[in-house]
Amino acid sequence: MPIKVSDLSFTYAQGTPWQVGALHQLNLSIADGEFIGIIGKTGCGKSTLIQLIAGLLKPTSGSVSLDGQNFFSAKTPRFDLPKKIGVLFQNPEIQLFETTVEKDVAFALEHTPLASSQVKEQVRWALETVGLNYEKFKELPPLSLSGGEMRRVAVAGVLVIKPDILVLDEPIAGLDPKSQDGFLRLLDSFNANGTTIIMISHNLDALAEHAKRILVLEDGFLIRDASTREVLADSQFLEKHNLGSTQVGQITDGLSKCNLHLPSPPLTGQELCSALLEALA
Repeated sequence: MPIKVSDLSFTYAQGTPWQVGALHQLNLSIADGEFIGIIGKTGCGKSTLIQLIAGLLKPTSGSVSLDGQNFFSAKTPRFDLPKKIGVLFQNPEIQLFETTVEKDVAFALEHTPLASSQVKEQVRWALETVGLNYEKFKELPPLSLSGGEMRRVAVAGVLVIKPDILVLDEPIAGLDPKSQDGFLRLLDSFNANGTTIIMISHNLDALAEHAKRILVLEDGFLIRDASTREVLADSQFLEKHNLGSTQVGQITDGLSKCNLHLPSPPLTGQELCSALLEALA
């Protein structure tokens, strides 16, 4: 299900004294099975972009097409979109509202023609896919779980519809390092099985390890669209646009100031270790 964004603009409260232009003339394409990271300062339009990609907002101008179909064309069957795109908002635990984990995950299947036995099996599959034992968790209140477990239940509630595209807004914010690692490995497994991942994150180290391509937004404009390595290894670009830096980048810069120059800029921790061994040898 490739995505094509063409001359996309969006203005909040258009035609009122409070109108704000959030996005301006964006053009990009996302192929099947990509893992895309989206970065930029707060207020640059990241969340607006993914809501437009997911069909939750209607563009002020331009278009978003999924598999060649414009989301807001009269010919597009709008009821099919939720089956193709799963959305996990920032702090997804606030998406949990049912009295049990099983009911919460099953909610997305409420208006499908599936029999109750089929719903149960699909819920079981979704929970076990995110690493939660169905029998152990099904009757538990979602809000009684740990932060990492709640995040997984929220993801299961999205996966239960078996979407082709998974859109996430800061999904690892607030998780401890172990939970972050487990969640990102989960996303990698989905991506390896063909699911397209589009993820907003301020965690550049996580994107360095997992995303293959980075979109950079600034003041509603797409200012860079390139491979993860090209963007995150460009310390001058990151500094110029106040995007921070990866921990690996900070260590590399520190080593350079001590006259220890690595053969090529490493992107991940593993690459840093290899480069250090090579340099010291």
